[in-house]
Amino acid sequence: MPAQFDDAVAAYPLIGAYSSDLSGGEVNQAGEVTYLGVGAGRGGRGALLGPRAAELTDKIPADISFLWTDVDAPAAVRNSGMNDLGDWYWLACRGRVEPAPGTEYVQPLDISTEDLQEVQDRCNPNTHVRPGDEGLTWWGYHHPDGTIAGLCALLIPPQDNNGPLRYAGLELAGLGVDPTYRRQGIGAAMMSAITAWGLARFSCVHYGVWPDNEGALRIYYRLGYRQEQHVRGWAPMPLGSLQ
Repeated sequence: MPAQFDDAVAAYPLIGAYSSDLSGGEVNQAGEVTYLGVGAGRGGRGALLGPRAAELTDKIPADISFLWTDVDAPAAVRNSGMNDLGDWYWLACRGRVEPAPGTEYVQPLDISTEDLQEVQDRCNPNTHVRPGDEGLTWWGYHHPDGTIAGLCALLIPPQDNNGPLRYAGLELAGLGVDPTYRRQGIGAAMMSAITAWGLARFSCVHYGVWPDNEGALRIYYRLGYRQEQHVRGWAPMPLGSLQ
């Protein structure tokens, strides 16, 4: 369904960025575009977006691990027993990211899972991604004093310039900074360096942020990220923070 998928991406950029998960789906074009896509990646994530979403809710798989919907989700989703994880802003950076001081300290991490867990316990213990999760690459901020003072997970998508995957973006998750080192620009340096790396390879770099995280949003907007969608997340069990 190349043409239909292109229509869905034009209406909902999130679908394109997650095309490695969502490109096999169904488009309802009666009226405005409505899309349901569910993939096997990362445990069967899916998206149901559009004004006629209620007409496709009966096709959501029972074993789905995570679902994006519009903020005003269909009643069938709200009453399904899935956990409402709240609404959040889906941000994307395309084309250019502003440089930030300290990017030279941001590098991929080559440390054990146990050491990664220790860094995460300091920097962002409540995030939903974990060292050892399949498909993740971890980057860190190597402070001059020898401490890994920041951490971020990258989900690098497969690439195919001739199919739906041409829309795929680099997904970031679990960004965190050790409390001892906060307010030193480390988060901005990490986002700038990783985003520049991602934009050299993919259509965009993207990240989900809670609407009330105003300090982080100011930083991301300054770097060149823009809110492209406002969505709600659902899961069969609590996943913790989505940031």
